Amino acid sequence: VQWRGKPLFILHRTPEMIQSLYGHDDLLRDPMSRAIPEVQADWMKTKEQRITRAIKPEFLIVIGACTHLGCVPMFKPTKKPGDDSVPKRWPGGWHCACHGSLYDLAGRVFKGVPAPYNLFLPPYRYIDDTIVRIG
Repeated sequence: VQWRGKPLFILHRTPEMIQSLYGHDDLLRDPMSRAIPEVQADWMKTKEQRITRAIKPEFLIVIGACTHLGCVPMFKPTKKPGDDSVPKRWPGGWHCACHGSLYDLAGRVFKGVPAPYNLFLPPYRYIDDTIVRIG
């Protein structure tokens, strides 16, 4: 899916994926998504919404372009044996192979990587329980 010429990631997160968003704030550059307007949204009112970065925790919707130079990160929900591209404490997320940036399953950027910001959030809203309007 694309929006305004950019890839859009829509991830249906399992309860385990949602739980994995907690407990690794020490690895993240901006765990509460407060750095710049593009990484937050008007609907982010609660701590849970700032952590999950979603209106409904089970559905993440982010622009799928690395905030470093715009490459499209690869989805890596788990660390595979021998994969040194992600840290030992990998909670799952995205790895940008262009320059090594890492994002968790909420699109929050890790510390110590080139990307300066969390993955950007497009404006969106739910029309009903199963239909989302982007933009």
